[in-house]
Amino acid sequence: MKIGFFVIAFSFTLLMVALVSLRGWQALQSVGSSRIWYLAANIILFITMLVGLMSRGSLPPTIGKVVTFIGFTYMIVMIYLLLSFLVVDIVRLANYFIHFAPAGMKVFRLWALVGTLGVVTIAMIIGNYKFNHPAIVNLNIKAEKPEQNKTLKIVAASDIHLGPSIDKGRLKKYVELINAQKPDIVLLAGDIADNATKPLIDQNMAEELRGIKTTLGVYAITGNHEYYGSSLATVQAELAEKAQSFPNITVLASGVSDVGGVRFIGCTLWTDYCLFGEQYLELAMVACATSLPDHKVIRVDGNTLFSPAIAREIHLQQKEWLRSKLDEPFEGKTVVVTHHAPAPASLHPMFEKDLVSTAFISDLTDMLGSAALHIHGHTHHSFDYDVRGTRVIANPMGYSKGAKIVSSPGELRRENANFNPQLVVEL
Repeated sequence: MKIGFFVIAFSFTLLMVALVSLRGWQALQSVGSSRIWYLAANIILFITMLVGLMSRGSLPPTIGKVVTFIGFTYMIVMIYLLLSFLVVDIVRLANYFIHFAPAGMKVFRLWALVGTLGVVTIAMIIGNYKFNHPAIVNLNIKAEKPEQNKTLKIVAASDIHLGPSIDKGRLKKYVELINAQKPDIVLLAGDIADNATKPLIDQNMAEELRGIKTTLGVYAITGNHEYYGSSLATVQAELAEKAQSFPNITVLASGVSDVGGVRFIGCTLWTDYCLFGEQYLELAMVACATSLPDHKVIRVDGNTLFSPAIAREIHLQQKEWLRSKLDEPFEGKTVVVTHHAPAPASLHPMFEKDLVSTAFISDLTDMLGSAALHIHGHTHHSFDYDVRGTRVIANPMGYSKGAKIVSSPGELRRENANFNPQLVVEL
């Protein structure tokens, strides 16, 4: 299954690059030697992209960052050039039958190439500016609980995906932004690491994470990416073993902490694959098993793959555990932190008909209302809404520099352009 998925993905990428190279060659017909440079650049950049994808975590940090940046940027440019050339082909085909602009067709493809590269360049500059100049957002959370005569300032973030692209230097800037808010508590809702932990170790990112300054501590949960290339049992054991390396961080690997009169309940949550109803359960699990990396690169222990059935079983166990903790009497406010989303309102419209969305969100509406705040990650889109009196917030950064197909050119440098490392929640 894993080899088949790789062959299909590689074949599609190769076909896309070949078509864009061909159309670019044709577009530059009147520009002389630039065709050779265009073709050579495509070949070199394609090879660079492959090296970046196949050697993630194994290259030296500086080289890995450069190669990954070039490869992912090239992929994004190729996607938009492909879309542009397909539109050009449709217009040219229509012109063949209707003859509405016969004279202009010879240069139409060239202008489409130049225009697309210009738009993508501008979009990346804008995206880079937003990436490096986040705005501070303050959110006040109210709850039907007795006042504790104290306001807690919480900074919340998730899906940072530390690795070759989001390196130690970038992490240092995020830590500085977080510390500038002088938070009482920092909540990290999973996927702090990307596909491998080696870059984190090689760059000694623990040094920066230890630099997060709070009055009451940092509380984190595991996402799905923390387990990539390993097993649930191994990662959980490593977190327990290396806890002393992060004395300021408490991992709520299904855990509860009472801090400053506020109860924090955390778990990964996973999913029940029933976002669209139980009638689609089996289809959803098949779709996720086929296309979701979780079920190809995560093991439970030993050689047992982390299948959708196992993910659903763990979800149901954590759901009941979470329900029991919420039912326990508590005088102060409660904050729940999960990686996976707890309500359908966290479904972005672009994925509302995608069965794979069931791997990101479950419907826990009946359990919302007990907590003042529920923070989640995983969706790679920001959310802020209310369900039955519980404020649901997501502030994920998402993949960097277009590792996935983005929803708009403005998100080219970072999947979620609305990510804010200085998001402040006052509870």
